[in-house]
Amino acid sequence: MRLYDKLQPTADRLITQFGEQVTFTRTYPGAFNPATGAIENSSTNVSTVYAVPSEYNSNQITVSSIQSGDLKLRVTSSMYVPNQGDAAEFNNENWVVVDYMTTRVNGLDVTYSVQIRK
Repeated sequence: MRLYDKLQPTADRLITQFGEQVTFTRTYPGAFNPATGAIENSSTNVSTVYAVPSEYNSNQITVSSIQSGDLKLRVTSSMYVPNQGDAAEFNNENWVVVDYMTTRVNGLDVTYSVQIRK
C-alpha cells in the first residue's frame, strides 16, 4: 500500500472531525452575446467542505503577500481543489481565495493551505 493511500483517509478524517464548515463557490463565465452585449449562461459550482482555520503569524504577514486579517484554511484534496478568486463563506462572512499552497506526497496532492481574505 502506498503512503498516499494511508495519508489521504487520515487527513480527511481529522479535518472533518476537527474542522469547521466552509462553502466555496466558483463561477464559470458564460459566452458573450453580441446582440445583448452581456455575458450569458454563466454557471457556478458550490462545494461545502470542512476546513481547519488558523491565523497567520506576524512574521508571515511582514515578509509576504499575506495581509493582516487574512486567514488560512487547511482542506484535503479529496474535498476541494482551490482556485484563486473562488468565493468562500466562513463563519457567516464572505471571503475570497487569494492563494493556496499544496502539500504533496509522492507527487499527489494531500492537503491545501488556502489563504482567504475579506
